[in-house]
Amino acid sequence: MPIIELGYHRCNMLQFDPETERIRLDMLSRLSILDTPVEQVYQDATLLASRVCGTPIALFTLIDQDRQWFKAKVGVDVNETPREYSFCSHAINKEGPTVIEDASLDEAFAENPLVTGDFHLRFYAGVPVHASNVPVGTLCVIDREARSLSKEQLESLEALARQLSSVLELRLLSRATVYREAALSDALVRAEELRSLSDYSARRFESLFEGMPVAGMTLDLQGNVMEWNEMSEKLFGYSATEIFGRNFVDTVVPSIIRDQAHRWFKEALHAGGSETEEGQALRNDGTSILLLARTLPLYAPTGELVGMICAAVDITERKRTEDLLFESNQLVESQRDALAVANAQLEVIASTDGLTGLRNRRSFEEYLDVAFAGAKRYGDPLSVLLLDVDKFKSINDGLGHAIGDEVLRNVAEVIRSSVRECDFAGRFGGEEFILVLQKTGYAGAVVLAERIRAAVEASKWIDQSVTVSIGVAALTADLTDKEELVRRADQAMYKAKRLGRNRVVANQQTPTGFA
Repeated sequence: MPIIELGYHRCNMLQFDPETERIRLDMLSRLSILDTPVEQVYQDATLLASRVCGTPIALFTLIDQDRQWFKAKVGVDVNETPREYSFCSHAINKEGPTVIEDASLDEAFAENPLVTGDFHLRFYAGVPVHASNVPVGTLCVIDREARSLSKEQLESLEALARQLSSVLELRLLSRATVYREAALSDALVRAEELRSLSDYSARRFESLFEGMPVAGMTLDLQGNVMEWNEMSEKLFGYSATEIFGRNFVDTVVPSIIRDQAHRWFKEALHAGGSETEEGQALRNDGTSILLLARTLPLYAPTGELVGMICAAVDITERKRTEDLLFESNQLVESQRDALAVANAQLEVIASTDGLTGLRNRRSFEEYLDVAFAGAKRYGDPLSVLLLDVDKFKSINDGLGHAIGDEVLRNVAEVIRSSVRECDFAGRFGGEEFILVLQKTGYAGAVVLAERIRAAVEASKWIDQSVTVSIGVAALTADLTDKEELVRRADQAMYKAKRLGRNRVVANQQTPTGFA
């Protein structure tokens, strides 16, 4: 079934400033991200948005000219929708988050096909995602029921949107770095070709050198600057006149690593050049920058080594963005760990009886499924005890529900302290409790039941006596239905009540092969 149906009035579309749209679409083009395959970093952020906000749908959308395209998605199958129906087209032009708690009551969206059609959109929250401060898309969460977000959830959604912005920024810088490194590589290849020319021409070298798209310089055998192109002036802040004849290392390398840089230059001379390496440098104004540099030997027409050609690009911003992305990923990991802990806590809550602290009935059914199947498969004994507090209604009616609740908690504590870790102890409902004993036959189950009965009878919790009736049933070779095992225990418990209460009655089915 399609996510939308036609018929939404185009007059409801927002009107965008043409120049703003041009800048935004140009940024999308620079990113080269539309219609690219799934990438884990975007999918992880979108999944976290869904989990943190508790919505079935989350999207990382990019707003193209006539469509919104999903770079990452949770809860939908389509990859794009027409822009004319897009909620994100509204959200992308806002500074902060856009939250619509019930779209069917919102004048701007009530007639949107996503709201009126089969998709049944009700709740939307979206935060703009930027690349170089240009909004190109949104991180949004969607629900088919009206709802709201807590302050913490909304802050988390904004944090994830900022992380996606950082990833896009890194994508821009990485692409720019690729172009610069390609230019550097091309320049060095050209310089190498120049070195091999037998008709070496100083004029041609100078022309090429000045036209290099990266910072380029020539150094003599001592490392003193002989030539310095325009890009070097822009990068380091020294004019060719200021730097001429000065030692390059002594001028632009921080003093703490200057000796190391001198050794590097000498090794490069001896080796006939160096591979591309990273290094720290200082501009004329004292600003620290990080360089990606490479050197090649410089020969005279006679073939004599006279110095080095050095080319460098500034990678400071790229490194800063990489560090930011690493910190963002660390935050995502910590949020993912917190979510796992929360889910584990919710699982414990969902399987625990709130009054007694024992396991609840849903948890019992899951446990019995596994225990029954294992016992049948391996021929192990398995027993069920069903316990009921005698005359519990008179305790509630005579002493009040608070006292009744305290009695149930005390009975639960007796049970808890009597069973093994591998056994199941839970509240079956009302004043009834149920125990599942693995690898325990009739004899062991009856002994345990009598121990629990006696401990409850000996209690002095309230002014009147508290007793329990317990029914015991054990797995037999002919029994194939786990519900029948529970039913037998139930029959035995009711027999105990008919016989006068405060006793243990075992179902007399013969547990052949399951002693």
